[in-house]
Amino acid sequence: EERIDSLVQLASEGKTQLETYTYKYVANTTFDPERSDRQWLYQTCTQVGWFQTAYRDPKMATRSHRVDLTYYKGLCQAAFGANIWPDIENTNNQFGATLLRATNLIMTNGIEDPWQWASEKQSHGSMIAMVIRCEGCAHCIDTVSYTHLTLPTIYSVQISVVAVSLKKKIVI
Repeated sequence: EERIDSLVQLASEGKTQLETYTYKYVANTTFDPERSDRQWLYQTCTQVGWFQTAYRDPKMATRSHRVDLTYYKGLCQAAFGANIWPDIENTNNQFGATLLRATNLIMTNGIEDPWQWASEKQSHGSMIAMVIRCEGCAHCIDTVSYTHLTLPTIYSVQISVVAVSLKKKIVI
């Protein structure tokens, strides 16, 4: 109950959106440039399987013990209407596992991004890696739409991603 109360408090303060945790939310196929949840879930359900489950010791867990692989199998099926599940061995064989070498791939990592350890932080050939070094730069900070409040460091990375994507070199 304490965890649920904490989540409700975060939602009431506008720091999280509870609806993003529902099957209905991820099953919605309406295009929205501010949402990437469905795309990430599809990649997770079909390729990488990086499901964030509860820690085995309930006293130290930040998620409910109900958030397990059975939950994610149901979520994948509800979102995509198929019995899909990642073939991680195939994904590792196809993309190089821990020796990832890809072309036309840009990886950005916030300095406080917990996913940075599952990513590349050094560029290799046409595979570009960028680390966003700023206070509070966490996961997906670079994917938010630009506003006058966007930190210069984040904006610089956004411009660099566009420049690389367009095969132009822009020095910022």
